[in-house]
Amino acid sequence: MLATSRGLAPGREPRCASRPTVASKDADPRASPTDRVQDRYQKLEKIGEGSCGVVFKCRDRVDDRIVAVKKINFSYEGDSGKPFGVPVAALREISVLKSLSGHPNIVTLFDAVVERERVFLICQFLDSDLRCHINELGHLHPMRTKLYSWQVLQALAHCHSHRVAHRDVKPQNLLVERATDTVTLCDFSLSRFVLSPLDVQTRRVASLWYRSPEILLGGQAQGMLLDCWSVGCVLGEMLLNAPMFPGTSEIETVFFHFKVLGSPTEATWPGVSKLPHWSQKFPKFAPPEHGIALDAGVAASSLLGSLLRWSPVARSSMERAATHVYFADLDTTGHAIDCPALTGQRDDSSDKFCRRKRSHEGGRSLKQCRTADSM
Repeated sequence: MLATSRGLAPGREPRCASRPTVASKDADPRASPTDRVQDRYQKLEKIGEGSCGVVFKCRDRVDDRIVAVKKINFSYEGDSGKPFGVPVAALREISVLKSLSGHPNIVTLFDAVVERERVFLICQFLDSDLRCHINELGHLHPMRTKLYSWQVLQALAHCHSHRVAHRDVKPQNLLVERATDTVTLCDFSLSRFVLSPLDVQTRRVASLWYRSPEILLGGQAQGMLLDCWSVGCVLGEMLLNAPMFPGTSEIETVFFHFKVLGSPTEATWPGVSKLPHWSQKFPKFAPPEHGIALDAGVAASSLLGSLLRWSPVARSSMERAATHVYFADLDTTGHAIDCPALTGQRDDSSDKFCRRKRSHEGGRSLKQCRTADSM
């Protein structure tokens, strides 16, 4: 599906795939996986944009279904402007999605097309994400929170069993199918294959609010253990109807951690005082006497506490968390939950994340903006 590597100058490692042969515009749309994207997929709207690409909602004219098309531009060589090849991140995301295929709570990759110095990932489309879903309902019903949490744990347990760390778990990367109450994990652009939970990866990881304290304090980024912390943040957000650690900077986020969990010590987190960004002058907060207090009950507080532990190695694994007593009364045979939405106060501080047409085009030229909006 992707082209083979081209000849490289001596001493250069083959980082990317080469530019493939572009199919004829008049070719049969069912002829090959390198069909022209614009011929087969009718663009309906742009639904998201990030550092790794732009996502469009499209209609597949051949299979008559709605899909999500993620467009990723080729890498370029320095100031020359010459395309070098398919970005490594795109190749990695394709590889990860193919290795995880078949799980009901992980987004399906239908196809990957290389065309006109761009990579297009054709994926399953769902009509909302968890951040938008929470804002629209005002508050999730406790049973719906339980079902959503269980599905997220199932998805990540599947990832970790295949030695994949997601490294960017957050509500915006959890798609929701309203009709069936199905949650699907998406956006594997920061994911990595790992040999063990303690493997160290790059520090370019989860969004600030869902980033673990060891990374914020300059420690090593261990992807699977980061996922455990991020899932705890998402669970807490569903239970509280607000982000748990909404810091505007790394240090403010760390202080939010301290306020909610109590300041760490060598007893609760061995080695914390040796982390590069640790300071003895940090404010001291007492830990909560009975764990993280939640209206959802003792079981929910216990599960949350098992995920949001200071010491990374002490955090509960995804597989163990999915069997927690909190899920004892959950019927996992079907997804639809027959319960009304609880109308509560909306979290206006995070409304910006509910705008599916997120724009990060400030400071760019008109030509660049038009290129981003086109397929």
